[in-house]
Amino acid sequence: VMPIPKALLSDSVTLLVPDGDGFSSADISAVRVQYSSAVREYSAVVMRDESEITVYYDLVNSRPVGVSFAAGMLLLHEGRRYEILSAERFDAFSPHHIRIKARLV
Repeated sequence: VMPIPKALLSDSVTLLVPDGDGFSSADISAVRVQYSSAVREYSAVVMRDESEITVYYDLVNSRPVGVSFAAGMLLLHEGRRYEILSAERFDAFSPHHIRIKARLV
């Protein structure tokens, strides 16, 4: 299976990994970010933004290589913070990509 075309990997995110003193960060480039917007109305005056993003990390073209993602880590994208809900690795005949789903916090 071919890697995700580089032309589609034009986004970047920052991964925040919890450590003893807060978070360590890593800038990740050459990923694909897709948005899903949702607003839940609890009452006439209380609404919650439940937007999500799906990040595609290509195992060949995304940088840096070898990043691990896990539920509970955070992603920063365009000034907004998202909590990772799941990270699923897809392999065909060789490693292909990781799909990361995250919700706005």
